[in-house]
Amino acid sequence: MSDSPQDSERNGHITTEEIALYDRQIRLWGLDAQQRMRGSAILLIGCQGLTLETAKNLVLAGVGSLVIAADATVEQMDVEVQFYVGQQDIGKVWSAVVAKKLKVLNPRVEIRTVAESGIDDELLSASSVVACVGQPIDKQTLFNDKCRELGTKFLAADCFGMFGYIFCDFIRHTYIEERKEVPTTNKDEVKTVKETKTQTFVPLRDAFKARFDGMGGRKLRRMLSPLLVGYQALWAFEQEHKRRPAPSVDLDELKRVLDTVCERGAIPRDFVEPELLERICNNARLEYPPANAVMGGMLAQEILKAVTAKESPFTNFFLFDAANNEGTVNYLAPPTP
Repeated sequence: MSDSPQDSERNGHITTEEIALYDRQIRLWGLDAQQRMRGSAILLIGCQGLTLETAKNLVLAGVGSLVIAADATVEQMDVEVQFYVGQQDIGKVWSAVVAKKLKVLNPRVEIRTVAESGIDDELLSASSVVACVGQPIDKQTLFNDKCRELGTKFLAADCFGMFGYIFCDFIRHTYIEERKEVPTTNKDEVKTVKETKTQTFVPLRDAFKARFDGMGGRKLRRMLSPLLVGYQALWAFEQEHKRRPAPSVDLDELKRVLDTVCERGAIPRDFVEPELLERICNNARLEYPPANAVMGGMLAQEILKAVTAKESPFTNFFLFDAANNEGTVNYLAPPTP
């Protein structure tokens, strides 16, 4: 005798109603992957348009539970760039406002909110994946260290103006990669070959120890994007001044910080074009909804890869420049002994 839908939910089995609801993505990822998503617990830290876009995608995909940790209240700027908050929400707790509306998208997903002060070891260890969004680099590093200690997969991400990035640290991640096998004759059918792979990641603090001694020109550009060096200058500026650079007025100071970043990584000082650094400076305090939408899709995708163990994740930085329609992956790691 088969379980009723209620019994299936209690037993952790996916129900016939859920199979119908998620039919399209089950065809894409498989029933096992959907089951893994159903049993996952995701923690998003930070309130930003990118947080909202990512949460929306995760809820629609059918994760088991979603916790949003944020302290900020809704401001006028949020109303102008985020689709789930309005004038009537100004002054209210941001996470509570968006959680209520996210729940309408998929009532099957358990959604709750906590203050950032409520993030403890128990919550981090109970999470399948933790994503730290729009936070200062020091806070990202601390959460990454704690997640590594607890064995929890971690991502850091931000979207500022036309720019964005995602950092992945899945510690040691085993996944299945599928590829189509080309037939040798017209009579042969196209076969799907599944290969199990394992990828080892480095924490954020170690990634910043990367050096590029003796490299230049095309070889350096194949390994490293000027975007990532420019972002490192932005992070270093924020560490030093406890704020993001202001457009134009902080450009000279950002150039000075960039020189320090280049010296630390053995990178030529002219590697980052002045125009790129100026654009980063001018975008550092902005939110651009179309960029949030693209990055929210990418961040949700990587979270779901971590949960489902399907397909290769980013190793370890994804870098986005909407103005140039550019998305690239860079791997940063400390020098090998």
